[in-house]
Amino acid sequence: MSLQVGLFMNQRMRQELRMTPQLQQSIKLLQLSRAELIEEVQRELIENPLLEEGAEGAEGAEGAEGAEGAEGAEGEQGDQAAQGEQRPDERPDERPDERPDERPDDTDWERYLNDDDPPRPEELPQRLSDEELPSFEATYIARESLADHLTWQLQISNIDDELRALALELVGNLDDDGYLRDTTLDELAPLLGVSAARLGEALEEVQKLDPTGVGARDLAECLTLQARAYGLGALTERLIAEHLSDLGRHRYPVIARALGVSVEDVYEATRQVRSLNPHPGAAYSSDAPRYATPDVYVRRDGDSYTVSTNDDGLPRLRINSYYRQVMRQSKDQAARRYITDRLNAAQALIKSIEQRKQTIVRVTECIVRYQRDFFERGPEHLRPLVLRTIADELNLHESTISRVTSNKYVQTPRGLYDLKFFFNSMIQGTGDQEDLASEAVKTKIRHLIALEDPRQPLSDQRLVELLADDGLQIARRTVAKYRDSMHILSSAQRKRHF
Repeated sequence: MSLQVGLFMNQRMRQELRMTPQLQQSIKLLQLSRAELIEEVQRELIENPLLEEGAEGAEGAEGAEGAEGAEGAEGEQGDQAAQGEQRPDERPDERPDERPDERPDDTDWERYLNDDDPPRPEELPQRLSDEELPSFEATYIARESLADHLTWQLQISNIDDELRALALELVGNLDDDGYLRDTTLDELAPLLGVSAARLGEALEEVQKLDPTGVGARDLAECLTLQARAYGLGALTERLIAEHLSDLGRHRYPVIARALGVSVEDVYEATRQVRSLNPHPGAAYSSDAPRYATPDVYVRRDGDSYTVSTNDDGLPRLRINSYYRQVMRQSKDQAARRYITDRLNAAQALIKSIEQRKQTIVRVTECIVRYQRDFFERGPEHLRPLVLRTIADELNLHESTISRVTSNKYVQTPRGLYDLKFFFNSMIQGTGDQEDLASEAVKTKIRHLIALEDPRQPLSDQRLVELLADDGLQIARRTVAKYRDSMHILSSAQRKRHF
């Protein structure tokens, strides 16, 4: 058998899925949170001169329906569709009797594109003078850090300079909670050229500062500093110093016997300990609070529910028709190609944002249909739901549903919820009891524990029996897992002895 070597040509057919740039952009926008979407839109407004922010009440998806026609006519037909009944030579933000070349504040883009000379200074937007600009104090807001707060107190304190310098070194080694945990006095003393005893004196000065409890080396010392400063008494200080671990396990009778006091006294001291702050430096954290803003609203309308998107704060995009006139008059092919490319990109972005809004609304409407019992009767009636159910209903892929529900929030008549909240595993019911979602079972467990006798709290096994009486078959370890996920202590730790 001979081996034939050579070059050959053959023809094969195969099917491939190729992601176009527009599809990639749509997928990217779909999975963005609301805050990330606003940042992305602002970035596009800066980079694409054909995009502009429309006035209040303008149609947000303006220009999207003309995206397909932009390639055949260098973007002119698509732009006309984007602007509706607008005349080609009329800007959307000007009166009908004005023309772009008659407006004194507009740059002569035709001359700019066809001339090598830069525009004259008077043709460019004018920068505000320093007198017209707001002051630095009016635009800058900074939170005082813990180190700044402590440093200011040390600078005005009546201590010698050496002790103040050592105290400032210690302040620089505190963590965000105000603890000196990353190093010890014995480690720092040789580096600073002083004895550990002298550095201990500086630490005492730091521990006298506000907030109370700062400069502690562990939790017990932090709470002790506060208890001593607030005058909570010797029993509370002993409770912190000797029985903090027992306190965490709620072993009140053990503590009472060891301290030779009644359980009631231990409870009173425990109440005082709980009033203390284990994180004294957290109030000066530089982390800004993050607020959840709804992406979609669900409102009750008679016997039905309506779903609408939240467009507040989201720039309403439209295409600046002025560049179409520039492209018509310009003889520069490079400029014409650039405007055409930017026009197609602008229309694709507007269309992708509109598709994102429609997809979120469709998914939310489907969730409302499946979880109507939740909206009518509360969290205890949340039904089990998986991504595939919504995907099959809307003829979409599961990954699309996952992207839609990630980092998205819905405002309902029952409060603000993450869209992922409505997707839960199933707990099987028996008899007349329908299958319930895991979140609904957690709500039932929380409700049962809230009604229990504090002296005889419900054990996990007892919770299993009570849920079985309601027609829910659930294992004890599942109850324990749900209880832990809700940060509820065990029955032994919840028990009160008086």
